[in-house]
Amino acid sequence: MISDIFSAIRPRHWIKNALIFIPLIFAKKLFTWPDNFLVAWGFVIYCLATSATYLFNDIADAKNDRYHPTKRNRAIAQGRITPADARRIARLLALAALLFSGMLDKTFFLIIVFCLLLNHYYTYRLKKFVVLDIACIAILFLARMFSGAVIANVEVSWWIVSMTVLLALLLGLNKRRQECRLLKDTAILHRPVLACYRPFALNSAIAMTTFLIFAVYFLYAISLRTQMKFGTTHLILTVPLIYGGVWRYLYLTCQQQAPEDPTDILFSDLVLKIIVAGWVLTCILIIYPAA
Repeated sequence: MISDIFSAIRPRHWIKNALIFIPLIFAKKLFTWPDNFLVAWGFVIYCLATSATYLFNDIADAKNDRYHPTKRNRAIAQGRITPADARRIARLLALAALLFSGMLDKTFFLIIVFCLLLNHYYTYRLKKFVVLDIACIAILFLARMFSGAVIANVEVSWWIVSMTVLLALLLGLNKRRQECRLLKDTAILHRPVLACYRPFALNSAIAMTTFLIFAVYFLYAISLRTQMKFGTTHLILTVPLIYGGVWRYLYLTCQQQAPEDPTDILFSDLVLKIIVAGWVLTCILIIYPAA
């Protein structure tokens, strides 16, 4: 049962919470104590909160997940973990996240409360509405990023906010397209809202979002304010990595057997992992030349 619980809390998906470190990196505080330690602790707290939401979501979707070719293998959908046990574990994780976030920072505590409530309404109501379900995903990604800024007490530029929202929208749109393609005629049985999405509309939205990501990041890298902040023009060197990473992700999602979840795509592709790691390392080397 321990292995089933570990699988149900989805530790692989904790990598999404690494977004909490982005404000720290671009505020040039990655190596500043105790800010780096506090943000790392915030990352752990966020992992507790998100794991709780995964369990609550699986409890609510257990019946529909049985119509999904991969989600039907989840522990709760298969009955290896009872809803009562899953609910107790989820409540314990959520309580721990609230307790520790309250000890860390009051504003961060409010963000955790907001995310838990939004996830609750998303699970039971909001994901039934077309477009609004994807917007909720973007808001939750944005909350991760703002958490890092709040904990480290740093300002976040609108460039980073825009990039976070656009990347989240790209992931959400692609996930919906993958679900529609994978489930086909049975999509409505798994999630009725999928019947409202059309391939042409999704492809058009993905193309527009991709263009905006490329444009916004390029403008951010060459902006005078960015150059003055970091004292260098070398951030332009990270543009090919962003472009390459996005194109690689889009290429992988077009494959016949591609996973629908962005996390699974990242962990299953060595090239994409190298590009993401290369972008992070390059940014650190440019922003912290003496580190």
